[in-house]
Amino acid sequence: MLISFITSFLTIMFHLTRIFAFTLVVLQVTCANTIARHDHSPGCGNIHNFAGLTKNFTIKSGGRSRNYSLHLPSDYKHFKPASLILAYHGAGDDPAKMERVTRFSDKSVNRDMIVAYPLGDNVRV
Repeated sequence: MLISFITSFLTIMFHLTRIFAFTLVVLQVTCANTIARHDHSPGCGNIHNFAGLTKNFTIKSGGRSRNYSLHLPSDYKHFKPASLILAYHGAGDDPAKMERVTRFSDKSVNRDMIVAYPLGDNVRV
C-alpha cells in the first residue's frame, strides 16, 4: 500500500514538474514578445550560417563546460531583432527531447523566435 502511494505521488510530482517547466517557458515567450516589441535593437550583428536549423554549442561558465542547442528561425537576419525562448527541459530529459516535445523549432509553431535548449546537469542544490 505504501509503495503504491509513493509511486503514485512520484508520478504526479513528475508530471507537475513538466507542467511547471512548460508554463515557465510560455511565460518567458510572452515576456520576450513584449520586450521585443518595445526594444529597438539593431539585432546582434553576427552572421550565422544555420538559419532554419538547430546546432549544438558549448560554453564555459563557472569553470565548467555547459552544452546547449540553439535553433535559428529560417528567416533569421543578423540585423533584425528576434525574441529568445529559453526552453528548459525537465529532470532526466535532454535538449533534443525538449525540442521534439515542444516543437519550438517547427516553423508552424514558432516562425520567428530563436530557441535555446540548455542541457541541465544532475547537480541538486
